[in-house]
Amino acid sequence: MSSQIHCVTVVCLIVCSVLAAEPRAAATEPVEPGRTLSSLETTSLKTSSSSLHFTDLEGRLQTPLSQPDQKAIILFFVLPDCPISNAYAPEIKRVSAEYSQRKIASFVVYVDPDLTIDAAKKHAKDYGYECPVICDPSLKLVQQTGVTIAPEVAVLDANGKRLYRGRIDNLYAGLGKRRPKATELDLRNTLDAILNGKPVPNETTQSIGCFIAKPDLNKSAP
Repeated sequence: MSSQIHCVTVVCLIVCSVLAAEPRAAATEPVEPGRTLSSLETTSLKTSSSSLHFTDLEGRLQTPLSQPDQKAIILFFVLPDCPISNAYAPEIKRVSAEYSQRKIASFVVYVDPDLTIDAAKKHAKDYGYECPVICDPSLKLVQQTGVTIAPEVAVLDANGKRLYRGRIDNLYAGLGKRRPKATELDLRNTLDAILNGKPVPNETTQSIGCFIAKPDLNKSAP
C-alpha cells in the first residue's frame, strides 16, 4: 500500500512540474493607452508575415509587412462606410506623402470583408488615396497587428516588428465629439521618434471609430 501511495505522489509531482513549466496564454484584453507592451507583444510578427503578399488596387504585388529598404511601415486600417474613417482621409494623404520622402512606406488597408474591388477602387479614387491601397477581406493584417477599430494605424519597423498601434491623433474625443483641431499628433510623433532614433512616446493609444467586423466563416461562397 505504501509503495502505491509513493508512486501516486511521484506522478503528481511530475505532472505539476510540467504544468508549471508551460507558458501562460497571452491575454486578449486591449492594451490601455500608454501602457508598455510586454516582450511577447513587441516581438517581431510571425516569420510567415514577411512573405504575406497582397495585390493592390493597381494590380501591383505588395508585401506590407516587409519593406527592407524603408525605415518604417505605416498601415492605415479603414472602413469605407465609417464616417470617422473617411474624415481622416486628408490626414492619411498628408502623412503618407510627407513621410514617403523620409523612407517610410504607407499602405491603406480596407478591412470590410464584403467590399468588392470595384467599390474599393471607387472609394479610393473619391478620397484621393495615392499610396498603395490593398483589400484585406480575410483580415490577415488585422490579426497580425492587433487592430480592432477603423480608423486605426499600425507602425512597424522594416522587418515587421510592431512599434505602435492606435489612433492617428486626438481629433475625436469620442463618437460624435470632434475637436476643432487635433492637439495630440500621436502618429506623427511616433514617426518622428523613429526617424530620430528615439523610443516611441506611446506604444498604444485608444482609437475612436468603427469596430472591425470579423468575416463570416459560415457564409457560402457565391
